[in-house]
Amino acid sequence: MGLFVAGASAVVGCSHPKSHVMIEGEDRVSLPNREVRVTAKVQKSNIFFKVIEQQPIDITLTSAPAPTQLRLIKNGRTDEEGDAFAELVPQREGLYEVTARFLGNARNLPGEDKIIVLVVDPKKPVLVLDVDNTLKVPQLSTRGRKLKISW
Repeated sequence: MGLFVAGASAVVGCSHPKSHVMIEGEDRVSLPNREVRVTAKVQKSNIFFKVIEQQPIDITLTSAPAPTQLRLIKNGRTDEEGDAFAELVPQREGLYEVTARFLGNARNLPGEDKIIVLVVDPKKPVLVLDVDNTLKVPQLSTRGRKLKISW
């Protein structure tokens, strides 16, 4: 049985007049050879969180089971909700680490967050603990059998 703990967002920056920025990624659980959409939200973190629209984001695969090639997945921009998306198709089971990096601008400091994609073999048991409610689990189907996920 494997153990996976999903977690956390990063708050970065501390100088004035630039704002603190919070980047929050959604960790994911998937099956091999299935497309996974990774999402990162970029917000200013002052008294009220405010999304940062149309800002540059790099989403990079930074760690994966061998022989997966580490690479830039997407160089894009945040949408009107402050979200940036990229698609990844993991070929084998294991932990895939994706880094979402906000490049910063004249008003906001740069920052980054790690997004974990856990790719599981549906024939092996795995225990997943989501301690901060950042894990997204899609409806997974394994050729006529459902992957059982208990909360």
